[in-house]
Order: sequence, then C-alpha cells, then structure tokens
Amino acid sequence: MSEQPTRRDFAAGLALLAVAPLAPAADDKPVDPTVATADALLAIVKARYGKHLTEEQLTAVRNGLLGGTFRAAQLYKTPLKNSDEPAFVFGV
Repeated sequence: MSEQPTRRDFAAGLALLAVAPLAPAADDKPVDPTVATADALLAIVKARYGKHLTEEQLTAVRNGLLGGTFRAAQLYKTPLKNSDEPAFVFGV
C-alpha cells in the first residue's frame, strides 16, 4: 500500500511547479524577461494557429511580439505617481 500525499505536500508541489520556470538553470545565462515573455506568447500562437502558419510567418509574429514586449518593458520603467493623469487634448 503506497502512502498518498497530504494536501500540504500537494500544495508545496504546486508551488514548486509555479516557480520552476522562473528559476534560471545553473549552466544557463540569465534570460531577458522580454524575450521569455515573447517566446511564451509565441508558444500560445503556435498551439492555436501553428498548423496554419509557415516558419516565415512565425518569425514575423515573434519579431512583432518582441517589439511589443520591449515597448511594454520601457513603459513599465516610467515612474508614475498616483496623482498622474493622462494628458487629454480636446479639439473641435
């Protein structure tokens, strides 16, 4: 008779699974978060639409995703205070 894991063991295992992709491997160089994000999004695109896309199209999609994640990272670096509001320009 094998011992079944407890709820605590199961929760600890889930926590390790959630954190594992974020931990760099010992022999790998650190991965740029924007590249990792773009590659994760590309994996979703491949899973959903991969059979309809050529390698050339997938490369174009990856380049677009890299550009978008890089621009998003640049926006996150902009410090904002809670009182900052968007600049509205009204024209007639």
